[in-house]
Amino acid sequence: MDLNPFHEFVHSTTLPIFKLNPNQSSIIQSPKDFLTQLKLGIQNANNRIIIASLYIGSGEEELIDLLNTKLSTNSNLKLVILIDYFRGCRLDSNNVSSYTLLSPLVKNFPDQVKIHFYHAPVVSNLVKRIVPPRFIEGFGLQHIKTYGFDNDIIISGANLNKDYFENRQDRYIQIKNHENLSDYNHQLINTIGDYSYTIQKTESGIELKSPFNGDRKQFINNFRNRILQLTDDWNRKTTKIRSKYLNQSDFSIIIPALQMYPFGIQQDELTLMNLLQHSIQNLNHTIHIASGYFNLPQPLESLLLKSQADIKLLTAAPTANGFYNSKGVSKYIPSAYSYLQWLFMSKINSKTTKSSITFYEYQRPQWTWHAKGVWIIPKHSNSLLTVIGSSNLNHRSWTRDLETQLYIISHDDLLTKSLKCHLDSLYADSRPVDLTIVGRRRFHVVLKLATRIIRNML
Repeated sequence: MDLNPFHEFVHSTTLPIFKLNPNQSSIIQSPKDFLTQLKLGIQNANNRIIIASLYIGSGEEELIDLLNTKLSTNSNLKLVILIDYFRGCRLDSNNVSSYTLLSPLVKNFPDQVKIHFYHAPVVSNLVKRIVPPRFIEGFGLQHIKTYGFDNDIIISGANLNKDYFENRQDRYIQIKNHENLSDYNHQLINTIGDYSYTIQKTESGIELKSPFNGDRKQFINNFRNRILQLTDDWNRKTTKIRSKYLNQSDFSIIIPALQMYPFGIQQDELTLMNLLQHSIQNLNHTIHIASGYFNLPQPLESLLLKSQADIKLLTAAPTANGFYNSKGVSKYIPSAYSYLQWLFMSKINSKTTKSSITFYEYQRPQWTWHAKGVWIIPKHSNSLLTVIGSSNLNHRSWTRDLETQLYIISHDDLLTKSLKCHLDSLYADSRPVDLTIVGRRRFHVVLKLATRIIRNML
């Protein structure tokens, strides 16, 4: 039995490593439980609340009211919110947006609240003039989803919107009483906030202050240097934990990895490729990869095609895609992802050697699939590695958006069992599909061409 099948991987990483005690982590099982824990986190916070999400839905007045009440009763509480500029400022049919929801918090509590809107630097004023607002989001987003309350943190792929609290399947792991990890997350979100639009209270009301000074190249370099400095600082702070783990390997750990390709930061991409290179040739490993939007980057696709390990890929059936039956051209997005799935399955089918890759599709009536992540499960071991966070492990996650992931390595029997049981529950509403089944779906020639053209935005 391999006492630590992930020793070589950990030895090769240069990212911070945090110790995880058995009683610090728990899996949130459902969207409703996720909402419950968010409310409890707000109600119980005393010092800080840190929220990072793509957007906050226009119907989430209850969460805003909870924040307002908590701030009004605790003048020492600090609130930091980071969302995407384009998604967060887009008005819905009732002329409500994340910006209109959150602005009153700054107006009422200017000394306690900071609200930031990340604006992808690649989007120039010219692009904003010629590209419709909804399509601008294809150029790059703030996609990180972390929810921190004092020294507790929830890492997830879920946004703050009604669907994610009711019938959109995602993943959520809560880590409690972890000061160091919470400090790391707090510093990360504040650093990104320093390079984002910020709501400010002025004599005339509320305004969004731009972070740009006119020199975009310098802006990108400054952002990159700050993030790399943050990583280096925490790498030094956690050196003793790394050394102890490599010598003993008898406790669980967390490795955070960032993906911010527009700023030349590829921690998650490089870490995942390194991890899989250590695992795909191991016949004693089973690898599970899930994505709500299947569109593997070419390096990851090539690596999986060489695998000898047992690989299971879990994605959304077209009817479980979040864009199913949506309005406008976005209604074709589920078919586009299905076509990309078919392309990859065709490559698997053309291999001369027997493939060890099996596809599964999530399909639950009235539910959509938004879960993503990686699980590596060695045989004959109590160890397990899972990757959880915001990345969909696709082209745009690796090349356009801001993402954060946690690589959790469990050597604890109860945690490993809990992670396995949750994985099994995700498969409960899934079915295996092959090239014949997916090939029966009709892919119009125009859809095929368009999908290939915009593939790196999907």
